[in-house]
Amino acid sequence: MTAHDDTSTTSGLFDGRYRIIRRLGSGGMARVFLAEDVDLHRQVAIKVLSDRYSDDATFVERFAREARAAAGLSQQNIVAIYDRGRADGSYYIAMEFLDGDTLKDVIGREGPLPPRRAIEVTLQLLAALRFAHRRDVIHRDVKPHNVMVLRDGRVKVTDFGIARAGDSDMTEAGSIVGTAQYLSPEQARGQEVGPESDLYSVGVVLYEMLTGRVPFAGDSAVAVAMKHVQERPMPPRQVLPSIPPGLEQIVLRAMEKDPARRYQSADEMGIDLDRVRKGLDPASPPLPTALPADEDHHVGRTIVSSGGALPSASPRSSARPAARADRARPAWPWIVALVLVAAVAAGAAYVLNGSGGGATPTTQPTGSTATSGVPNVVGMQIADAQAALGLKGFTNLLAPIEAFSDRPVGEVLQQDPPGTSLAASDAPIQLTVSKGAELVDLPTVAGKTYEIASGLLRTAGFLPRRVDKADPTIATGDVISQDPSTPQAAKGSEVVLTVSSGPGKVAVPNVVNTKEGDALSALADLGLVAVLPSLQVPSASIAAGTVISVSPAPGKQVARGTKVTLTVSSGPAQITVPTLVGLSEGDATAALKKLGLGVKVKPVVITDVSQDGSVISSDPPSDTPVGPGSTVTITVGHVA
Repeated sequence: MTAHDDTSTTSGLFDGRYRIIRRLGSGGMARVFLAEDVDLHRQVAIKVLSDRYSDDATFVERFAREARAAAGLSQQNIVAIYDRGRADGSYYIAMEFLDGDTLKDVIGREGPLPPRRAIEVTLQLLAALRFAHRRDVIHRDVKPHNVMVLRDGRVKVTDFGIARAGDSDMTEAGSIVGTAQYLSPEQARGQEVGPESDLYSVGVVLYEMLTGRVPFAGDSAVAVAMKHVQERPMPPRQVLPSIPPGLEQIVLRAMEKDPARRYQSADEMGIDLDRVRKGLDPASPPLPTALPADEDHHVGRTIVSSGGALPSASPRSSARPAARADRARPAWPWIVALVLVAAVAAGAAYVLNGSGGGATPTTQPTGSTATSGVPNVVGMQIADAQAALGLKGFTNLLAPIEAFSDRPVGEVLQQDPPGTSLAASDAPIQLTVSKGAELVDLPTVAGKTYEIASGLLRTAGFLPRRVDKADPTIATGDVISQDPSTPQAAKGSEVVLTVSSGPGKVAVPNVVNTKEGDALSALADLGLVAVLPSLQVPSASIAAGTVISVSPAPGKQVARGTKVTLTVSSGPAQITVPTLVGLSEGDATAALKKLGLGVKVKPVVITDVSQDGSVISSDPPSDTPVGPGSTVTITVGHVA
C-alpha cells in the first residue's frame, strides 16, 4: 500500500500484518483506513502520513510525536495506539477503531445538544485531559473533530500530541480554520501553553454543543484567532436563553482570556459541571466581567505580523509561574471574588439556619460543629474525592473500603454519608473504592468446538463473543483463537472467540487476456485449483498462450478448492500441407495459394522424362500443420 494509491490498499497485507478493508477519511496530513490486524484478529484504524509530507522532516517528527505521546496514555476516554512504523515508503500509526461519529458531526446533526448531554460529553473529555495533563501531555488541538462519540455513548479523544508549528498552522490551507475556532489566546500569540489552554478549548467546545455554533467566526484563520485574543464571546444564554445560568458561568470562566482566571485543572472544571448536573450552582464564584487593566492594555497592543501569527506585546517566559507573576494585576478582581464567596457562604448559612421563606430559625449550640452539604464524590478517583471533601471542610476520612468492580481502579463507588446530604464537618466519611475487576483463571479453548468453548467460558464467569473467519485448515465450528489468551482475566469480561467457518468463499479472479502462467498463479493465491492442461482453442486475434475465458465466470463466489477451467488461445488455426508430389508445378502452386500459403519453386535436373515439370517433394512435407501464410517450398523436376 502507498499513501497515494488507494486501490493498492485494498489487496494484500500492509506491512505484512494489516488487511485494508476500506478508507475511512482523510485530513490535512494523513489518511485513515479501516483494516484487520490478521495477527490479533481485530479491526484497527491505520493512519497513513500523506506522501507530500513523507519527505518533510518536520511533519514526520510531528507524526511520530503523536504516536509516542498517545501510546503512553492508556485511559478509557483516549483512543488506544497499538503500533507504528513505516511500510511501502509511508509512515503509519495503527490505533483503536472507533465505531461512532465525531462530536462535530453530532453537533451538526443534533445541535444544540441538551445541557445534560453536553455535560456528560464534557466530563468524559475532561477525564481524558486530566489523565494526559498529569503526565505532562498537552493536547493543543482540542476540538469536536478530535472527539469521537461512540454508539454506546462513550467519548474518546483522538490526535494527542500533535505539535502546532506557529506560522505554518496559521496559514496551512484546508485545515487551519477549524483549529483556529478553538484556539486559546496564548496559542494565537505563539506563547507557551499549558493545561489551561486545553481547558479554554474545552470551553469553546462546550459553547458550541450548547448553542450549536462556535463563539467566534471570521473570513480567515487570523481573523478568528484575533477575536480569541481581543473579543469576549457572546454569553451562551443570549444565544439560547434555556441554557442554565450555572452552565453559562462555567463556559465563560473556561474561556477567560487570561489563563490565570480560567479553571486551573480538569478536576476543577469537572467538579463545577457535576454540580450543575445535579441542579447546584458551580463551586467556583463568577469572575468580574471586565478585563483587568493589564489585559486591556495587552489586548490593545496585539498586532498581526506579516507571517500571520498573533505576537504578544509582552511574551511570556518559558517558566509559566514566573510569567504570570511578571504581569502586574490589580487587586480589585480578587477582592470582588472574595466578597462574592463570602456572600454565597452567608446565603447558604442563612438558608440552612431557616432564615427567610417562613422557616423557623434554629440556633447553633455554642461549641458545636456546623453542618454543611456533603459533596457527591461518587465516580471520582479517590485522591480527587478526598481533595473535594477536604475543600468543603470534611477531614474525618476513614480508610477507604476496597471492592471488586468493573470501574477503573481507585474510582469511588459509594460514599457514606451520601452526596448532597447534611453532615457535621467532623462527621466520619466512609468511601468505597474500586480495586478493579476480580481476576479469575481463563480457560484455554482454542481447538475446541464453539459450543464446548462457550460453555466453559460461561461456567468460569466470562462472556463469549463469536467472530467467524474462513480457514481451510481448521474444521468448521472449531475455535481458531481467543482474545484475551492470558492465564487470567477480569471476571465477567468479554472473550472473543474466532471460529472457523470452513474454507470460505472467494471470488473467481478475472484473468481473461492474461498469460496462462499468470492466471495459474492468481488462482493458486486464492486457493482455487486450475484444471490442467488448459483447453487450447485457436484464435486469429488472440496471441497464443493468452486466456480467452474462465469457468466458473469471473466474480462468482466459490469455495476455496473449487476447480477452475481456463480456455487458452493456441494462436491462429493451423493449415495442413496437402499432398503435392506428382502434381504439376502449376497445379501445386494453385493448391497452396488456395489454402493461403506461399509458394517457393526449387527446380532440379532429372533424367526421368515422366517427371518433367512435376513436383518431386515439398518442404514442409504433406500432412504437416503450418500457420496461415506460411511458405511451402516445392521441388520441381526438369529434363536437361
